[in-house]
Amino acid sequence: NVADLTVYETALTASRLPIEDRTRLSDDEQLRDAVIFGLRLIRGIPSQHLHRHAQNYGHATVTAQLLAQQLIEEDGDYSRLSARGRLQADTIAGLLF
Repeated sequence: NVADLTVYETALTASRLPIEDRTRLSDDEQLRDAVIFGLRLIRGIPSQHLHRHAQNYGHATVTAQLLAQQLIEEDGDYSRLSARGRLQADTIAGLLF
């Protein structure tokens, strides 16, 4: 987003999005972001995405530890942060980044 609030408001008034810069993410980067932010959702993310991310980025050990510590919970099809995990969401995101 544009940092200058006047420019931001002017763009919105003119029915334009106040975008200053864009970055196109690769498929791997999209998966990483989906995992890191999706784990925070109540429903979570498909468990296969979590495990694919763990393999792609060498986080299998960390992911296994987070599951063992019950910071991430799985119900078979979906994975999400547990109540304890939500308290440490930023730390967990850093471990999975």
